[in-house]
Amino acid sequence: MAGHTGHALPLAPQPGLAVAQFGALNAPQATPEEQLLIGARRAAPFAAAAELLGATPDMEAAVEASYEQLLKELDTHLAQHPALLGAAATLGDFGLIGPLYAHLWRDPASGELMRRLAPHVARWVEQLQFRPSGLHGELLPDDAIPETLKPVLRRMAREQLPVLVDSAHLVRQWMTDHPGQPLPRTLGQHRFTLEGCTGERIVRPYSLWMLQRVRDHLASLSKADHHRLTS
Repeated sequence: MAGHTGHALPLAPQPGLAVAQFGALNAPQATPEEQLLIGARRAAPFAAAAELLGATPDMEAAVEASYEQLLKELDTHLAQHPALLGAAATLGDFGLIGPLYAHLWRDPASGELMRRLAPHVARWVEQLQFRPSGLHGELLPDDAIPETLKPVLRRMAREQLPVLVDSAHLVRQWMTDHPGQPLPRTLGQHRFTLEGCTGERIVRPYSLWMLQRVRDHLASLSKADHHRLTS
């Protein structure tokens, strides 16, 4: 947003952009009309993705409330710090920006919501995406976690850890029942809780692979570094 920095940024996308970009990526030489048709075909398998992940109509209010509270918590933090852990972008920033930029900032409706409710979040998204060289300052001393970031971390733990623990139990049971077989991409459905509401979502072993990468890194640390990180 030009109002934040004085530099023009790419405009928010127009309706149908996601479908058009599906087509453009698959057929860059095609006409825009052809790309829309191709994109519609390519995007069709993803049409039900949100509901499979738990964003069903009965959970709509809970999903919206959780997201808006996350925006509020992040905005409070980013009003005081340019990035998650200080003035330098870290792996955490680049991990978090994926959905916030691609799925939310770029969408016309949710992008406007972000800019209206959380201007500091929008500023952070824009800088990290378009001018990342501006986030090469200093991290907080002694690897400190900012107090303003802790509500965000608590929310992520509260919303995600129960799902991961249940997924681990279900995957372990499936592997016991199917020895030697490749693990499928999904293992049925399980229940989850968000903002006091209970819904259902698919079980995704992929989430455990992502978690295992963190555990593997922890296991690779020296005893002193491991103690310092976890104490």
